[in-house]
Amino acid sequence: MSLRVEEDLCCPVCQDVYRDPVVLFCSHSFCRLCLKSWWEGKKKLECPLCKEESTTSDPPCNLALKMLCDRFLLTRKKEVTKPEVICRPHGERFKLFCVDDEKLLCLVCQHSDGHYGHKLQPVNEVAQGRRNELRKALRPLLDKLKVFKEEKGNLDQTAEYIKLQAQQTEGRIKEQFRKLHLFLHKEEDARIAALRTEESKKTQKVSLKIDALSREIAALSRTIKD
Repeated sequence: MSLRVEEDLCCPVCQDVYRDPVVLFCSHSFCRLCLKSWWEGKKKLECPLCKEESTTSDPPCNLALKMLCDRFLLTRKKEVTKPEVICRPHGERFKLFCVDDEKLLCLVCQHSDGHYGHKLQPVNEVAQGRRNELRKALRPLLDKLKVFKEEKGNLDQTAEYIKLQAQQTEGRIKEQFRKLHLFLHKEEDARIAALRTEESKKTQKVSLKIDALSREIAALSRTIKD
């Protein structure tokens, strides 16, 4: 059911779904137990809302409203609800917190003998107090987490800088070796060319000597033959 429907089925006193609702002559309805508690110690039996005086201390049951509330509670029990939100024995929402037992209670649980005389507080107040305690406990952890994140950010930047520096250095090394390879290749070509030139000169000089010697051999051979 919608939140609006649930609000329409809530007692104005306890702000929870009606339990055994009764109706006054002014047409306002309340939980029987809530109305008795409201009237306790009062001289006039007035309506908690409009202050109109009731003619009876035992108002009749609002049967139609009771059937609607019972049907709503039955539907809510069948719905998947978190155990920390709904009291399983009574099907009511937890409204109170037992400080002595550190336990959540619904408005029906508070009247049990097990919690008689215990200190009870509204769940919202206890929850807010616990939230404040958690925030206080979390603050140094959050501060430490912030420091760690900042340090990690600095380390990430350092790692990125190291990587970039290594890439730049690698590029320079490759460029230097490229130039060195080019220089060595040119040096190799130059030295080989010089070697070939020297070889040619020496070969030419030897060839001239061989030719001269060959002519002398031929002339001497002719002389010997003659």
